[in-house]
Formats: sequence, C-alpha cells, structure tokens
Amino acid sequence: MKIKKITMSISTGKNPNEINLKDGYADFIRAKKAKNLSDDSLISYDNVFKGFCAVIPDDTLCSSVRIEHFYYFIEAKKENNPNISDRSIETYMRHLRAIFYFFMEKGYMNPYKIEMPKYDEESKDPFSDEDIARLLKKPNIEKAKFTDYRNWVICCFFLGSGIRQNTLCNIKIGNLDFENKIIRLSTVKNRRSYNIPMSLELADILTEYLAYRKGDSNDFLFCNVYCDQLKRSAIKTAMVRYSKARGVEQHGTHIYRHTFAKYFVLGGGSLTELQEVLGHCSIEMARHYVKLYSKDLQKDFEKRNPLDVNASLTKEKKLIKIRKP
Repeated sequence: MKIKKITMSISTGKNPNEINLKDGYADFIRAKKAKNLSDDSLISYDNVFKGFCAVIPDDTLCSSVRIEHFYYFIEAKKENNPNISDRSIETYMRHLRAIFYFFMEKGYMNPYKIEMPKYDEESKDPFSDEDIARLLKKPNIEKAKFTDYRNWVICCFFLGSGIRQNTLCNIKIGNLDFENKIIRLSTVKNRRSYNIPMSLELADILTEYLAYRKGDSNDFLFCNVYCDQLKRSAIKTAMVRYSKARGVEQHGTHIYRHTFAKYFVLGGGSLTELQEVLGHCSIEMARHYVKLYSKDLQKDFEKRNPLDVNASLTKEKKLIKIRKP
C-alpha cells in the first residue's frame, strides 16, 4: 500500500487555467493580507477590481483575459467620467496591473507586459499665502465652541507636520513628546512607524489645546465633544466646513500636505529630509514635489546661491592688468 505524502500546499482542485477572476482575486487579497497590507490599500484594490468586473464579469476565466480588456476598462472609466484626472487613471492602472501580474505569476493568466502611459505632471495648487493667513487666524477662545477651536488646532497640526489625514486621526496624546519635541507616528500608510519633529509653535498650540481637551496618554488627541476618537470622515467634513467658514475655496485635507511640501522645498530642505518627514518609502515622491514646484524654486533664486549673494564682489570697476611672466 502506497502512503500519500502530506505537503504544506493548499489545492483548490482546479487547474490554474480554470481559475476565474473572482477566485483569482480572492487569492490576491489573501496574499496581500499575509503581507500585512493596510486597510486603505485593500479598499483601493477592491474598488478597482469591482470596477473592472462591471465591465468584464467576475466569472470570466483569468486565462481568457487579454491586454485589450485592460485598456477597455480604462477607456470605460474615461467615458463614464470625462473629467477624470490622469493621476486617477494612473492609480487605476497600477492597481489593476498589480492584480494581473499576480495572476500571471500564479499561472492563471498568460504573461504579457502592461505599459503605463506617460502623462503631463499635474500641479495641485497648494494654499496661497492669503489662504494660509485666513486658516491660521486664531478663534476667540472665550467665545468659540470646542469644535471650532479643535478644528483650528487640526489646521495648525496639518500645516506644521504635513502628515496624512488617517495618521492624524490615530495620534494619541501619549505620542506627543514635548520634552524632546518629537511626534511619534504609528498609524501610517506604509506601516513603518517613525518620528517627526514638533516645531516650537506647534508645541505651544498643542500645550494650550490639551489644557482644554485634557485626557490620558492612551486617549486620541483629536476627539469630539464626548471625547470619542474623531474618525477620518469626521475630520474631512470638519475641515471642509472650516475652510468654507474662513472663505478658502480649497477643501481637501491633502492640500495641507502639498502646502507643507512646497514650503519645505522652497525653504531649502533636502530631499532626504522631506522623505523622512513625509514618511515616504522612497525618495522618488520627494523628487516629485521638487519637480512640481520647480517654477517656484526660480523665485528668489538670487537669495539662495553664493554667486548672487556675493554679487558686490563681482562689480570691480577697475580692470586689473594681467602681468606676463
């Protein structure tokens, strides 16, 4: 009698060529969860895959999906939303390409290369100096409601740190180290905890805020009037209302991040410093910000290079004759 050897592989009972999109995607998500991918990233993949299955049914065999279907989906997105940005299209394509490449690696789909199109860089306008002046005007504490005062502190926190919305709503009071002037960030997009500097101005603002907010080290820094954690959706809604009340047209919380990056770049901050502060895995995104604001770098360039700073030394009127040896 032949004894069957036990292996550590899980068999679906199907030939790889018989795996449909639905089952293949389930394998993809399991693999991503095993790598501890963030919930936000998983949701993004779900949205893209559901959109693709609205065009190509999820019971379609992966092996029958061709490159034409990939681009057909992108064209469908453009037709349904003519105003969709190139950046959004690129995000859809990168997510869908990652799913397809997983299928190819597993043998569910015939391998082929998916080219990403080139597009003109979009410049997301940061807040203007006038906008910043309106946003940073401190409310009258004696008359303001707690929510109005809290929203002002959130605005200051965004402009003073450049962190993401999801990171901000998960900061706890214990993450603030006033003695060493650092903020410990644990809930970040790439799951890599890191520290960022706490400016003197932000330290003063947070010290005053905590005198009103109170709470323990395990409590979330930003809360509602009942001391419950302020969720992402609540922060987004609150900041939209805050901007409108201040007469500022731009409402997205990510604009604060772009504004921080612009000031950092124009202030002479290095790429590696910007990468660390913004919490990017690679330096490429830091380069992206430099490229984005390259025109602004030309302004006052005379104040940031040694030739123009010492221009008076080049104004010698009397020509010094060169003596021949």
